[in-house]
Amino acid sequence: MKNFFTLTLCFLTLSLTAQVDCPNTYDGDEDGAIGISDLLGLLALFGDADTDSDGVWDSKDDCIDEAACNYQANPTVPCYSLDVVGVCGGVCNEDANGDGICDFECGENLVMQDGYGYSTVQIGEQCWFSENLRTDSYTNGDDIPYEWDTDSWNVDTDDRQSFYNADSLNLDLHGRLYNWYAVNDSRGLCPSGWHVATDEDFIELEIELGMTEIQANLTGWRGTDEGLKLKSSEQFDGNNASGFSTFPSGYGGGTGYDGLSVCGKFWSPVTDIGSNQQMRRRLQGSFGGVSRGNQYKQTGLSARCVKD
Repeated sequence: MKNFFTLTLCFLTLSLTAQVDCPNTYDGDEDGAIGISDLLGLLALFGDADTDSDGVWDSKDDCIDEAACNYQANPTVPCYSLDVVGVCGGVCNEDANGDGICDFECGENLVMQDGYGYSTVQIGEQCWFSENLRTDSYTNGDDIPYEWDTDSWNVDTDDRQSFYNADSLNLDLHGRLYNWYAVNDSRGLCPSGWHVATDEDFIELEIELGMTEIQANLTGWRGTDEGLKLKSSEQFDGNNASGFSTFPSGYGGGTGYDGLSVCGKFWSPVTDIGSNQQMRRRLQGSFGGVSRGNQYKQTGLSARCVKD
């Protein structure tokens, strides 16, 4: 109706004076040009609007709240709010001393890395990730080379990462597989303040779950039910009494991917043993204990982070 009255007024004015210039009825913001905001304003007459003026209809825009810190960003991403230390979409709920570092409570707060929040679990004096590492970059942001053809891992001494059969569903459930060279890289895999769990970390964990110190320092299959306490009750023959939530994520090696739904293997490094092998832990559905042994460094295994 506004455009109709404007046109009518212009016509009458021109008829009387023939000297007055009428504004362009399509230039709604009167900036001298017909742009996207003008077009959207015109189309809004038919029932939709662009509240945040980002060029996307509100009906197709997942965030139109101007108080959100990403309201003019990717329209398919829901609104994010600033957390207490000013991070858009962050998960920091409290910073009691105001130092700009989130107060962290193991088992309650997520640990963010590359936009993904890892769940955690407190086991004795240790705080662990309760899911496998899935990052495809080092802590400094450098990419970790991706290799899904594990045939090359049998001889490759370069850093490598992959996920089982290059299947995104496996990535979501099992995380990524890393060779030893990626785990040992000085740039680090875990978020700041965390590290890939070592042999000593796993020994402490196993003792906390009931293994004797003598047993924990042996190689081969040790213990009785410590593995059951680490294994998920979903897809794996365990009770997950610890909350560690291990899935049978398999591994990658010279013969391809293997062991999915059968076993889970984790790097558990010791000081370099000076060979082409490094320490690992293995959990398997048919065993209640935990295997401690060596693995070729080129193999792709899972990794867990533990708090420094």
